Amino acid sequence: MLAVAVRALARLPHTVPPQDLGYDITRVPTLPRSRVVLTARHS
Repeated sequence: MLAVAVRALARLPHTVPPQDLGYDITRVPTLPRSRVVLTARHS
C-alpha cells in the first residue's frame, strides 16, 4: 500500500524551488534550514 502511494505522489506535477538545504550539525535530529519545499505545478 505504501509503495502504491509513493508512486502516485511521485507522478504529481511539482517543482522544487531554490531553497537553503544547509543544516545545523549541532541539532539532533538535523533537518535542512528551509526544510524541503515542493510547489504544485498547474498544467
